[in-house]
Amino acid sequence: MVARFHSQLPVAENDGDVYNTIVMKKIFRIGPIIFATIILLLARGCTKEEPESLTQPASNLSKNGATLNGTVNPNGLPTTVTFEYGTTTSYDSTVAASQSPVTGNGIKNVSADIKGLTIGTTYHYRVKAENSHWTVYSSDNEFDYGYPPVVTT
Repeated sequence: MVARFHSQLPVAENDGDVYNTIVMKKIFRIGPIIFATIILLLARGCTKEEPESLTQPASNLSKNGATLNGTVNPNGLPTTVTFEYGTTTSYDSTVAASQSPVTGNGIKNVSADIKGLTIGTTYHYRVKAENSHWTVYSSDNEFDYGYPPVVTT
């Protein structure tokens, strides 16, 4: 048994249900406005800027390895910092920066020591900075691994 509303408002039947067409029109007219408002409010919550990252020259090249260097600006959110490195730009290895995670605003120096390198090999590396909203990568940098030879006179 289908309940029918007796009023002066027009009704429409669909699959045995009765709908007040004026009320339904108001709901569908308000729906997109509410939806757009929700989207705008959610977008306001994502106003944090993405972190910024740059590679810096590698240092401390020795028979024990090397130190990868970079800078990160977390732009207000706690940011996890890692270095991706390898013999190609596929970066088959990852190491966490010793300063990770970095927080606050402004440029922070980051570094990580790597070991087990092969002499005479070119290594590529980049900085990966990741927070709750963004993941960014610096541009590629490279260095030739060959620690200084011992000179005897």
